[in-house]
Amino acid sequence: MNTKENRNKVAKSISLQATTVKKVEEAKDLCDEYDFSYRVDTIINSYFSLMAYTKLELKGVFTENEAGLLVDCLNGYISSYQINPVVSLHSKVVDSMDLNHLGEKWDVNKVTLSDKLIKLTAAQAECVVGLTVEFWNRCDLDGGQPDISSIFLF
Repeated sequence: MNTKENRNKVAKSISLQATTVKKVEEAKDLCDEYDFSYRVDTIINSYFSLMAYTKLELKGVFTENEAGLLVDCLNGYISSYQINPVVSLHSKVVDSMDLNHLGEKWDVNKVTLSDKLIKLTAAQAECVVGLTVEFWNRCDLDGGQPDISSIFLF
């Protein structure tokens, strides 16, 4: 087929865990197509769209110092889809504030930040982790420190 839609496709080979393949195969409600690649494409685009809208929801939630603490605390952090992201993020940040004195370093009130984190939705908590990854990836690409306000939108 030489339709306009097919001309924009790029063939890539990826490896997925068996549980992921099963979830994609069972995702019949996401789209009418049975084509596996189409389902994966739909799921990925849905994820990126969700994260973009969630980032807008988080606009103004964190101060610059709180965002700095988050990127400091979550450098190298890997979230797990098997654990509630709100609980995981909250625990990691509060523990780092207690053990590594990040609250003092960044002049952030632990109770205030803890309250903000515990009130996040699961999507917002995942988005916060994604924003910190975006920050560190930009550092690696730019060789310097990116403007944190353009990432966290405060």
